[in-house]
Amino acid sequence: MGHRDLDDARDPDSLGVPEPTALDKARHRSLACPSMSLGPSISPRESAVGLPCRRAWSNACISASFSTHTVAARWSTFLTARSVNAASDASIWDSRCSGSSVNSIIEQLTRELSALQARRGIQHPGRADAVGPALTKALDLDQCEPGESRRRALVTGLLRHAESLPPDLHMVFLSGCSIRTEDRPTLTQRVTPRAATTMQVAERTAWARLADANRRVAESLAGPLPKDSSAPPPEWLLTSLHAYTDLRSGRPITRSTHTIRVVSPYLTHITERISFPGASPDADPAFRAWGDAELVSVERPYQVTWQVSLRLKRTFLAGESATYSFQSQAPSRRLLHPMSVMLPERVCRVFSTEVNFGSPSVATRVWRLDGVPAPVAELDTPSGVLLDPHTQPVLKASYDDMTLGRVYGLRWEWSDDA
Repeated sequence: MGHRDLDDARDPDSLGVPEPTALDKARHRSLACPSMSLGPSISPRESAVGLPCRRAWSNACISASFSTHTVAARWSTFLTARSVNAASDASIWDSRCSGSSVNSIIEQLTRELSALQARRGIQHPGRADAVGPALTKALDLDQCEPGESRRRALVTGLLRHAESLPPDLHMVFLSGCSIRTEDRPTLTQRVTPRAATTMQVAERTAWARLADANRRVAESLAGPLPKDSSAPPPEWLLTSLHAYTDLRSGRPITRSTHTIRVVSPYLTHITERISFPGASPDADPAFRAWGDAELVSVERPYQVTWQVSLRLKRTFLAGESATYSFQSQAPSRRLLHPMSVMLPERVCRVFSTEVNFGSPSVATRVWRLDGVPAPVAELDTPSGVLLDPHTQPVLKASYDDMTLGRVYGLRWEWSDDA
């Protein structure tokens, strides 16, 4: 009889035995360690379903909207990630369900997610066609779709509902599901290395976090539908955004670096729309793009609005991330709204902004807004940390734990000579 190493002997696939799911392993660990928690339950805001953002400030002078079909972020004077709606709208389930019925649905979704992750996960042949009834209903999967189309719809739906997970849970969930075709062929091989190398936690902790992630995604799936369920779903989600504004020139430069995660089956193009209210007919802003995207065309559908089309340098598939930079040069400094902020209405993990006011400063006062209501940010004297651009002409602000619906960044007051 040939030699078989220890790892092969314990490989469930090699023995023809169904591999224990994350839920099974987490429960086993919990029984062995009764005091161990599988993690906190998700809040309604974390579990909400994303909506297309329709929110805008009427006097925002630069508004860049990204994605051909959806507004995912607006920035420079107003930056926003796609909205999350936590209102008590009608659920995908009968709104008359009792609390115990909802809990039962969540438990069923959790079990089906755990079963989905066994062996090769989503990459397992026929796995997308064998999705449980609760997942099929929650993700509105078309049972008549061909196998590959159904698999793509499954991946897209799971990515959207996993986006609000904390980074460690997000990573272990995607690994567990085997989103990428190059993922390892068994659940154990996908989760265990993550525990040791990336998360640097004990193996049992990794299993507990996967079970926690499954539970949170299940709660999101069982949550309320968006108010406008007919709106097209997002093609991508914003992961991080880093903004830089140079006000030293009479034609200031605004630059942003975006990292996005694709949640549609694939993505090839992005459209940005930038507005300069008050721009004259002969205004000539300049635009550039680099990184994973390149500038294709610039159109001017309205006197104050420019539409910029970007083409990704390759086709990005669901679950993949792309990073690109975009730059605009305004026709005049006074056409810029005096702020560089983000109003996150959907999870964005990191936002930072840096503004160079020059010397002498083109601003008399600067405020750092650390999560204020949107109307407050527009006040002549907003409530925020007062900064001095005269002693420190380059000011920065960065955030990695933003509250949805609040404004973060820098707001300033122009000097008379600006």
